[in-house]
Amino acid sequence: MHIKKLLAVLLSTAMFVTSGFSSYAVSEAEFPTEVVAEASTETVADEDTTEEEAVAAEATVADQEIDAAAGESTEETAAEENTGDETDASEDASSDSASEEVSEAAAEGSSEDASDAASSEDSLEDLENAPVIDEDKDLVAGPLDPSTFLDVDENGVLMIAEGKTKVDFSTNVVIPKRAKVIPAGLFDCNDTKVRIIKFEERDADDEGVKIAAGAFDGSSVETFDASNVKITEIGVGAFKYSALKRISALDDVTVISKEAFLDTQITSISADKVTVIGDSAFNGCTVLASVNLPSLVTIGNYAFSNCSM
Repeated sequence: MHIKKLLAVLLSTAMFVTSGFSSYAVSEAEFPTEVVAEASTETVADEDTTEEEAVAAEATVADQEIDAAAGESTEETAAEENTGDETDASEDASSDSASEEVSEAAAEGSSEDASDAASSEDSLEDLENAPVIDEDKDLVAGPLDPSTFLDVDENGVLMIAEGKTKVDFSTNVVIPKRAKVIPAGLFDCNDTKVRIIKFEERDADDEGVKIAAGAFDGSSVETFDASNVKITEIGVGAFKYSALKRISALDDVTVISKEAFLDTQITSISADKVTVIGDSAFNGCTVLASVNLPSLVTIGNYAFSNCSM
């Protein structure tokens, strides 16, 4: 029984396989070779088309990438140009700012120059009314008004003006033309301001001025300019221990009293009419280097002791 069933199964299987081969043969018979070839060709064509499309697609993608890169380059170039424009604008602004600063500085300089010029004009006006110092002789030159802190009594004796004291003295002193005598002690060691003595201009027939004993004893006077006056007498110790460095125009003096220039800083003496020099007249004048006394007759004791000559 089992054997019959097995044989039946095998027979069925054989019939099924035989039927399949018959169908396959019929299929090939129903589709001629040309149709099969065309199908193969179409398949190859489809494959070629697919490859071409793939290549074209790749080319398109490449072009797009190139375009994108070009776009980025263009954007970068534009950005650089914009940056350059901004830089130029910044430089122009800086240049304009610098120009403005230069202009402001020039304006300030002009203002300062104008101020300096105005100040210089004021200074020039002041100088026109001020005494002028001779650089060579350190003397006051030009027209000078008599000092207001000085006055002259009825005898022609110079004195301090009423209501004034030696505190009112100035560096430059102008002796009034009415003065005939400079008394003892008027300019002494208590006066530390006066440096230059000058005389108001006088008439040609003026009788001159006498310098009394000790008139400038220990004073701070350095320059005595008698170019506007006749000095007829130099008293005892008239300038001793003073700061005197130079004295001029002693053309009318005939006698230089004793100790007249004791221990001063006088550097030279010139007096054409002097005939007598008293004792120790120039004693201690350590910087005295020039003496011109062509009419000298009598020289006192120690007249030139301790001098540099």
